[in-house]
Amino acid sequence: MAHGRTEEGCDWGAYLRSLPQEPADIPNAWEEGFCERELAGTSLYAQVQHERAAMQMEFGLLAPVLLAAGVRMEFSDVLWANSMYRSRCFPGRLIGLSADPSAVSSAMLPLLDILNHRHAQPITWKVHDTAVDFVSASSIAKGSQVFSNYGAKSNAELLFSFGFCQRPNLSDTATAFLGCPKEPDEALSAKKRSLLEEQELPFQIKPNGSLSVGPFEVASDEEVPAALCAATAICLLQDAEEEPEFSLDEVETLQALFRSKINAIPSSEAADLALLGTGDENSAKSAGVDKDAAAGNSARVFAAMYRQGQREVMGKTLAALEAMIAQGEEGEEGEEG
Repeated sequence: MAHGRTEEGCDWGAYLRSLPQEPADIPNAWEEGFCERELAGTSLYAQVQHERAAMQMEFGLLAPVLLAAGVRMEFSDVLWANSMYRSRCFPGRLIGLSADPSAVSSAMLPLLDILNHRHAQPITWKVHDTAVDFVSASSIAKGSQVFSNYGAKSNAELLFSFGFCQRPNLSDTATAFLGCPKEPDEALSAKKRSLLEEQELPFQIKPNGSLSVGPFEVASDEEVPAALCAATAICLLQDAEEEPEFSLDEVETLQALFRSKINAIPSSEAADLALLGTGDENSAKSAGVDKDAAAGNSARVFAAMYRQGQREVMGKTLAALEAMIAQGEEGEEGEEG
């Protein structure tokens, strides 16, 4: 894409040159210092760092090859292409590409990619051998904007790929990973890995032998995911001869996890609410927020929307964990009675 917009012989050159000349306003294309200030400590920041590192590594390998072929390209060109692709691509199944996540699974559809998102917009995609139809299930008034529907996505997904968030967002989630240190007892380590595999729980073995278990998504309108509870019980298993059990220790471990994740979010809740216009003027001043200056910086506003959504989702998860403790205490009292 980056080379094609300047190459005269590229079949898609006219389309690529019609795209905005500046990168889409997504985190991958943000200035690094700004991205760190707005997202450091969040799961999204880790995702951005991982993808940017992968792009830089690939660019480092390809740049000399391209230069030898007479193609001069800067990393900023790669960021531009990545932002255009991320913010405009469609699922590859619309044109018959493989649904295999290891294969190319997305496609660019010129013209349809200019449509903005509206939550719950009733549309249908009809796929033909050589075309894709966009069909609206509701009438569209003359002169009004035609919207697409990007689907039910969390604010992390929306911000990462499209550069915006929604508030409220009923599909918002927060991502959690569990750390599982390497056990001195190899039998216990092996049992934990075996249990995770048997229950099809996601995990990776780190170079030092410890496990990173996850990701797990928690949502504001759901109970604590059963998979997360099961994984926590496995990670806290102390004896290879025992079976995992989700008890008070596991609940308290998850409470500590989500509290630490909330505390790691940059900025403060008061500052973010003020930035989003839901706090009073005194709160904005005490939080050091210049609402007028922020109004012209949509990336800053959407970052605040993402952060506040994370606090609220994980806050509800903490409330659900508190309810588990209360139910357990009621059950114990009933047994004693």
